[in-house]
Amino acid sequence: MEPVGLAVGVIGLAGLFNTCLDGLQKLDSYKTASRDSRQLDAQLNATVHLFERWGDGVGINQEKVSDTHHPDLDDSRTFAVVQGLLNSIKDFMQASDYAASKKSLQRHVPLPAPDQGFSGVIKMSRWEKTAWALRGKLKQTNQVQTLASLVADLYSVIPPANNSSVTNDRLSVDGSYANEMLEEMRELRTWLSSPSPNDIYDDARGKRLDKTCEWILQRDEFLKWQAASTSSKLLWIKGPAGFGKTILCSRIVEEVEKTSKGPVASFFLSTKFEGRDDPFSVIRSWLTDLMLQSEVVHDIVKASRASQNEQKATQARILTLLRNVLTELSACTLVLDGLDECTGMTSTNEQSVPHFLNELVKAISGTSTRILIMSRADAAIQQCLYESQNYSEYNIVAQDVEADLMTYSSQIVSTRLPNKDEPTRLFIAKKMKDRCEGQFQWIKLQERSLRKGRNKKQLERELDETPPGLNSLYDREWMRIDSMRPTDKERALSLLRWTAFARRPLNVFEISEAVFITDDCEELPVDEMPDSFDDDYVESMILNLCGSLLEIRYPSKSDRHPTESTGSDCTRNEQQLDIDLDSMGSQEVHLTHFSVKEYLLSINFFFTPSLASNENLRVSNERYGNMALAKACLRYISLPGAWDNWQADRRLGSATRLLWYAADLWPVHYKRAGEPDKELKDAINDLFEGRTRNFDFWRDWQDLTLFELPERVEDRYRKVSPFHIAISLGLEDVVADQIRKNKDILNTRSNSNAAALHFLCFPHSKSLAELLINSGAELDPLVGSGVTPLCLALAWGDNEIAEILVARGASVTLADSSAKTPLHMVAEQGNVDLARQILDKGADISATASDGYTPLLYAARNGHCEMVKLLLARGANCLDPVDGYTAVGLAAWYNHISVVRIFIDHGVDLEASEEPRAPSVLSVSAVQGHTDLAELLIKKGATIDAMSYGTSGQTPLCLASSWGKFAMVDLLLSKGADVNKVSEDLETPLYKAVRNGKHDVVELLLRNGADECIRCKDGLSVPLHLASFNGSTQMVKLFLDFGIDVESKDLTGRTGLSHAAERGYTSVVELLLEKNGSHLTIADNCKRTPLQYACSGGHVDIVNMILSRSPNDGFMIDWRDHWGSTPLSIAARQGHEEIVNILLDTKLVDTNSSDDLGRTIIWWAKNQGHLDVLDLLVGQDDQQMDVGTRKNGVQGKYTMLELS
Repeated sequence: MEPVGLAVGVIGLAGLFNTCLDGLQKLDSYKTASRDSRQLDAQLNATVHLFERWGDGVGINQEKVSDTHHPDLDDSRTFAVVQGLLNSIKDFMQASDYAASKKSLQRHVPLPAPDQGFSGVIKMSRWEKTAWALRGKLKQTNQVQTLASLVADLYSVIPPANNSSVTNDRLSVDGSYANEMLEEMRELRTWLSSPSPNDIYDDARGKRLDKTCEWILQRDEFLKWQAASTSSKLLWIKGPAGFGKTILCSRIVEEVEKTSKGPVASFFLSTKFEGRDDPFSVIRSWLTDLMLQSEVVHDIVKASRASQNEQKATQARILTLLRNVLTELSACTLVLDGLDECTGMTSTNEQSVPHFLNELVKAISGTSTRILIMSRADAAIQQCLYESQNYSEYNIVAQDVEADLMTYSSQIVSTRLPNKDEPTRLFIAKKMKDRCEGQFQWIKLQERSLRKGRNKKQLERELDETPPGLNSLYDREWMRIDSMRPTDKERALSLLRWTAFARRPLNVFEISEAVFITDDCEELPVDEMPDSFDDDYVESMILNLCGSLLEIRYPSKSDRHPTESTGSDCTRNEQQLDIDLDSMGSQEVHLTHFSVKEYLLSINFFFTPSLASNENLRVSNERYGNMALAKACLRYISLPGAWDNWQADRRLGSATRLLWYAADLWPVHYKRAGEPDKELKDAINDLFEGRTRNFDFWRDWQDLTLFELPERVEDRYRKVSPFHIAISLGLEDVVADQIRKNKDILNTRSNSNAAALHFLCFPHSKSLAELLINSGAELDPLVGSGVTPLCLALAWGDNEIAEILVARGASVTLADSSAKTPLHMVAEQGNVDLARQILDKGADISATASDGYTPLLYAARNGHCEMVKLLLARGANCLDPVDGYTAVGLAAWYNHISVVRIFIDHGVDLEASEEPRAPSVLSVSAVQGHTDLAELLIKKGATIDAMSYGTSGQTPLCLASSWGKFAMVDLLLSKGADVNKVSEDLETPLYKAVRNGKHDVVELLLRNGADECIRCKDGLSVPLHLASFNGSTQMVKLFLDFGIDVESKDLTGRTGLSHAAERGYTSVVELLLEKNGSHLTIADNCKRTPLQYACSGGHVDIVNMILSRSPNDGFMIDWRDHWGSTPLSIAARQGHEEIVNILLDTKLVDTNSSDDLGRTIIWWAKNQGHLDVLDLLVGQDDQQMDVGTRKNGVQGKYTMLELS
């Protein structure tokens, strides 16, 4: 693009940028459509923020380009790249259905308000309701990451100049910044082990009818809890089952998110989703939410992660984290729904609900945190909360929800009975509201009885015959099932059994097989499968049998589990997913409400002969339910044909058979069943002793290879031992039984030569480790790359296992193939207690790993203060280097000031190193811009102008200037650093700052006496020439403001004007000419002027600019350089037609001139093949011209005919 066109293009770039920004901001505003995408919300937030900051940094904002925009935008190639990236973002936004409209993201069509009537309600199919949840969510992660990548590319092409020196120093933005932040967030979330997001909040908000649930916002208890306070407050809202508590809680969350001055985190607990077995997963989720909203929380979590050594944050650590976070945050609000659905309500272990509540009350004590808990009334919850500070409760009664019940009942009647008149619909709706006893679920369960073909009397009779209240309704269904014919009754009970006790919802495909797996089943029930998995089958063979106890739902992404194995195996293309999920077989079978399971647990579900007390009956039903499913799963995997084509199906993620569930989850049911009966025990023994049909298939399924390394030839066909599978599954009783039968089994080896103790990395069981060691398991077997069980335990962060192994005599000196010993690992992790035990056992403190690190170097790099103290006290060498850095240098690089202080207090020489010209500690802090650390080092005697960093021999000031660390440069200058000290690579701090475009640093150096005339190694003698050469308009203006001589020359005789003219930097040329126009006639050592350089580069606007300021005598316009070339000759040689035309139009050029070798202008044009230029030149004389080369005074004459 020519310069004039480029200028117009840059202006147009502003419009393109703002189109992209508008689209991104709209996209950002839609993110509230789903709270289960908080992590994606944060990533999108960061992307939009970075995009805005890039625009500001390069001078594009408010629909215009700044006069001081980034000079790289004036470069045609850079401009084209930037334009392409912005167009990619724009095209992406237009093509993406993610931002098509906010309405398209809603999960349900909003129902009309009560005062609008109920005629003409928009109906939406089940598939349409989940289209965004299923199809859109699959795209979101890739969409956000794609946007982040495009924005990161913009940073790479033109790193924005930051107008704030302090901000620039603290937050260096480059192309990888966004990706690094997102990766860090993912890593912290993994460490917190936050449960996967679920759709409960979205579903509840989508189901809530307009103007319902508003009553809670006016209750005194809620208003008092919501009011600002400096002390913590806890409100427990409780109500019976079916009273719409989850939907009510979603309304409360909406309200507090809108009105709260502090961050809000909520969690909706359900038996359907992850977290039901461990209430402390709620805290993990809260911390993740808060981390994504608050930089303060992010820093606290990050610091805690850096200071510990577990792969997963322990329960004790998350409690400490929560306390620290709530102490720092003001007006934080935490909301929890469904606490009563947690399975640990009555247990007394560390993961019980009572223990959770006690710890939660402790954590908020003395803070300004508000907590709201929504659940059914429960004595265990009541007892824990009753004595807590500022505690209040509200008990939901039927009168509270009466208006909402009428609205809900009217909506259902209007939808189911559109053919009835308004009085009839109103009568039926009111009758349902009056009989439901405050339970929305009861009304919902009447939907199927509201048939269009029934008249008013029949509808009324049906409702009168339906018992009021959920339990009475469930009693009627149970009696109906009990009175069925035997085959239907058995099928109904089996459906209920699998639905109530399965660890995840089964789809129609799976449960259709499951109901036929009985004690006497000997083959797959292929002949029993339906001809088609359609609506008729589901209605007649599932829903009609169980009535109001079961329902069918489409799965959302968060509760989809096609296989239980690996995420990668479940990945399929989106089209395939849509087809599967749109089929009836992929729909999931659920209990209609949590209260259904509570009911089933309270009755004699398994028809045991003795009637137990209510609580004992619950425990008994749980035990029998899990035992029944464990037996069924074990029987299924042993049936002929069960494993046919399982590998292909597994790769496709197919969930059309029960196999995936049975193969993976039978151990869970087995462990939850407690003491197994004889039948189950026999089945387990048959499996692990190889007597079960299909055992080899199931063993391969486990996929327990520890390391992806080449196996020895003799190991290639060695299968995983059944004994090792039992260990990996944590089946302690099975392991003990196997050892009792054959003690030699402890010496069995599996994949890559793995031994028994290696498999402890899967169950993380302390008691199982003790069992194996006490039984004589080998302590130091090697697997794969020489990994011992101790090293493996440390790598997995399993400290309890590691401590047992060390205490029982495991080797602390054996290293793996990377030469890492256990001491290296614990030093890297910061586990001081374990490091002390390992040292006491004789570990080598100076051992060096293959990457050059000693334990001390790892500890220093990671900032583990107590570990550094321990290693120094035990005699670690402070001067052992890695890549030229000593331990204190590594600590300085990562700004671990506390660690550096430890080294200083230990007497470490800050300049000492065992390698020549290694970077000094002060130099390291200068490069990184750690000013607090630098001040400490200078105070402790660090040499401020010491040369370091290898052969370049740079001072700290040179390094800080080169990297643009403004605050560091300011500090070093204030401490007396030599501003004109020349490095050994012959560059001054000023020169380095100019070369790297650090404008603020250049100005600071000039104000502190930097000499702009010191010549540097490449001949660009003064920084002004370098700034001109780089096209840095802002930098050139700064030098001119400081009065630098524009006529100064470098070693080649060029001025800054010559450099800028040659490279086409129009704005720089204009600046220099405005300062002193007379120096445009200055020629360099080759006698070339700025005009000749502009002609050579083809820069039309610069040629025009120079000509407009030139005298009219033609002296400069026809100036001959060292070889006799004029500007016209140079332009013709390069084929710059427009410039040739401009020079000819001046009438001041000699078209017949030749250079010192006799080559004319015409000759150059003809020789280089520039025919358009040749036409221009020949057109000057239609008769004849000199077109040859003069030789010995003879010139060739060619006519127009000869030229052709």
